[in-house]
Amino acid sequence: MNFLIENWQSILEFLSIGGLSSLLTMKIGVKSAKADLISKIQDIYGKMIDDLQEQVKELQSRLDDGICHRRHCENRIK
Repeated sequence: MNFLIENWQSILEFLSIGGLSSLLTMKIGVKSAKADLISKIQDIYGKMIDDLQEQVKELQSRLDDGICHRRHCENRIK
């Protein structure tokens, strides 16, 4: 019991430093998790944009084919 009474300040400092260290580690972990999440969202967004651009190209190609077909039909009618 004497040990606790004589060293209470050192024990309290040790526990406080451990608590602060845990808080800092937790904050760093949260920031890291947020950064990972943002990176994953950016990857998904980039893939979505690529897919949409590919779909637009396909639709444009179909539209161009339809216009050419219509022109061909109009020329045959004339």
